[in-house]
Amino acid sequence: MGLGFGIAVVLEMYIGRGREWFRALLFLPMVITPTVIAIVFTTLYAPEYGLLYGMFRDIGLGSQFPALLGSTDWATWAIIAVNVWQWVGFFALLYCVGIQRIDPVLWDAAAIDGAQGGTLVRRIVFPLLRPTHLSLMILGAIQALQQFPLIYLMTEGGPAQSTQVLATYIFTRGYIENSMHFASALSIVLLVLALIIVGIQLLIAGGNFAVGGKNA
Repeated sequence: MGLGFGIAVVLEMYIGRGREWFRALLFLPMVITPTVIAIVFTTLYAPEYGLLYGMFRDIGLGSQFPALLGSTDWATWAIIAVNVWQWVGFFALLYCVGIQRIDPVLWDAAAIDGAQGGTLVRRIVFPLLRPTHLSLMILGAIQALQQFPLIYLMTEGGPAQSTQVLATYIFTRGYIENSMHFASALSIVLLVLALIIVGIQLLIAGGNFAVGGKNA
């Protein structure tokens, strides 16, 4: 959300020409299937022949390059980086829509009062996007709970279950270990967790949430 908000502010407030092209590029990761993303980033992360390893080797640090997907210290962060790359554009686009829906009168009033730069973002833009913030919190929580393709395709929950999440564990118990009853029970637990988290966020929002800046 933080990265998406920052990108949206730069696009909508500081970039004039080519803004539409930037928006298209932001949305591009969302239309790429998780399978393709997993293959590409697994190759990038690979030791010995991956692009990142080549960069480390070129600066004389090849021997210190960690096995990102094979290390319990790095695997989770490596997948988080891929997930952020995939979703940050979507969040940024929703913030862009929210910024566009701010009343032009408010921009003019802020300019007359001398608000600009960081002050304008902090005092005008950020508070007025509260419905969008709350909506993206809910979407982000749901998206996090249903994480499965990237994790399973890149690490299968390893190494040493360091990247295991509830969704991958349900799949492993149900389809790999053939314990469908246990997997079904875990699925109900996942559903209840999702309902609780979203319910808490809706209570905090007090019904004041929006997607794309439109209150609901």
